[in-house]
Amino acid sequence: MSTDLPRHTSTRLQGSWLGAARVAQLAIMVLTMILYAAGITPTFTEVRRVVLGYEDALLQFNLSVDSFANYFLILELAKMAAFLTTAAVIFWRRSEDWMAIFLSLMLVTFGANVVSGVISTLGGGQPAWRLPADFVVVFGQVSVVVFFFLFPDGRFVPRWTRWLALIWAGWMLIAIFFPPAGPRTWPFPVIFLVLLVAYGSALLAQLYRYVRHASPLQRQQTKWVVFGLGVAVFLGWIIPLLPGVIFPALSQPTSPGLLYIGISSTLSVISVSLMPISLGFAILRHRLWDIDFVINRSLVYGALTIVLVALSGGSLLLISLVFQNLGGGQQSVIALVSAALIFGAVFQPIRRRLQSFVDRRFYSIQIDYQKTPAPAATSVTSVIKQTGFGEYQGLELIGRGGMAEIYKSTHPTLGVPVAIKVLPAHLTTDPDFRKRFTREAETMAKLQHPNIIRVFDFGEWGGTHYMVMEYVAGNDLGHRLTQQGHLPFTEVVSILKGVASALDYAHAQGLVHRDIKPSNILIENAPPNLNPKLTDFGIAKIIGNATRYTRTGGVLGTFDYIAPEQIRGAANIDRRADIYAFGIVTYQMLTGQLPFQHNNPGALLIAHMTQPPPDPRDVVPEISVETARAIRRAMAKNPDERYSTAGEFVNALQ
Repeated sequence: MSTDLPRHTSTRLQGSWLGAARVAQLAIMVLTMILYAAGITPTFTEVRRVVLGYEDALLQFNLSVDSFANYFLILELAKMAAFLTTAAVIFWRRSEDWMAIFLSLMLVTFGANVVSGVISTLGGGQPAWRLPADFVVVFGQVSVVVFFFLFPDGRFVPRWTRWLALIWAGWMLIAIFFPPAGPRTWPFPVIFLVLLVAYGSALLAQLYRYVRHASPLQRQQTKWVVFGLGVAVFLGWIIPLLPGVIFPALSQPTSPGLLYIGISSTLSVISVSLMPISLGFAILRHRLWDIDFVINRSLVYGALTIVLVALSGGSLLLISLVFQNLGGGQQSVIALVSAALIFGAVFQPIRRRLQSFVDRRFYSIQIDYQKTPAPAATSVTSVIKQTGFGEYQGLELIGRGGMAEIYKSTHPTLGVPVAIKVLPAHLTTDPDFRKRFTREAETMAKLQHPNIIRVFDFGEWGGTHYMVMEYVAGNDLGHRLTQQGHLPFTEVVSILKGVASALDYAHAQGLVHRDIKPSNILIENAPPNLNPKLTDFGIAKIIGNATRYTRTGGVLGTFDYIAPEQIRGAANIDRRADIYAFGIVTYQMLTGQLPFQHNNPGALLIAHMTQPPPDPRDVVPEISVETARAIRRAMAKNPDERYSTAGEFVNALQ
């Protein structure tokens, strides 16, 4: 099994080929920008001619024809700026890569004439500019199709698509050199059919490549491209056209028609501008794995927008009918206020339901990360008002979390310091938490291992559940990492050996910890030796036992370390989920940072399920190849590809 991602692209150029490519790119881009600059004035004239039809509607908004025409021209310039800026960034970052050079050229030429139409307008109205303008138009049309045949690795897949690319290029060249017999004179159905074949075959080639040939990295690149095109086509062109088709009155030069044109044109510019940006992310391989989260949220908020627009429109119509006897002004105010109140009341509930539906149906996320967590305790448990707790005296609060509070005391018979873990007052009425707490105590009391916290006693006193554990003088591993950042390799191995021994012992007893993280690994102060102690089996799963307990709809595990199968809610969670979390802890110990870092819990869960483990050598180059490979194997998405035991993993690290 290979665990290394490619570190370079196969489309690099060197020597004279690189120089020739850069010269050609510079020449075409300069020509394009000269033509674009020359086409601005004719484009403004054409736009102004169209806007003149709305002169009466403009007067109602105290706007002039020139000001509105200038607004449309600014939108065109903003659209072109997005394409040009992305092309410049791509060339700057990947100037030795011919695919990046080709994409930057495609963005500039395609954006200047097909998307914007400025150069097409110039060529159609100025005979002197006809030939160079047609050249740029043809280059843009040809390059976009050829790009999709070649993306992302520069090869035609399937190989016979190269002939389609040649046919498409030849057909477009006829338009320049043989205009009387070229495509301009052909019937529209023929032109539409040829365009459909050209663009359709390019998209089908991408689909074939995605399914049959693409690597995981290349699939993420394709997702970015498809997302950008989808947004550009649907939000940039189709959605803005729909209101005009459904309500023909919006096509008239009236005030509503003027508002419709202004809003739809603005939306189109914003949406179409996302196309070059997404292509830039794809070709630069920047934040490739964020696309799954972007698509997730796009599905949610796209559906949410449709639902809320339909709901708001329906409520406006209903309220208008109910209050139809009122004056027009009063009726409008009541309708708008009522619709706003309905919108505010249903927004969050509908969003949560849609998010849950998309997560479960499309991403197999079976845990409810949207659920508001229980508030952490803000004061000492109300039951313990004094410093005594049953036969334990002199209690000292040493730790508090959302799940429990921990006090230090002395064992009444053994005379050794102990840690007493009690359920906070705000959770005592929750049978879910009490059951987890009791099960943790029962589980840990059965474990006898030098690297697992020993449990002396557990039970209930005065309505408070408690557990008396071995006291460890020292801090947890999380505190150590916060203080030191990444740790020396020898220290890491010393700690991992003890934890691996504890895990393998627990797994042999039929237990799965399911919450391995630095804060659950205590480091005993016994220099020069490091003696780690594994604690907190609060969500351990007892395999094959009738006492198995899973909290329905709750979150099991910690998101930073949770295994993909836990996110999917798999029924057969086993020791390999602990191996996954153990691999993440190891990565964090050696690099000082987590492999997957997202502020949004949904994005973090998607990263665990889809994003390959990063190479720790990208953070700390001194890490050996063998160590990096071992960590990434421990963090494999498929449990079958991970190590079978924690000890085997630690041995592989060395």
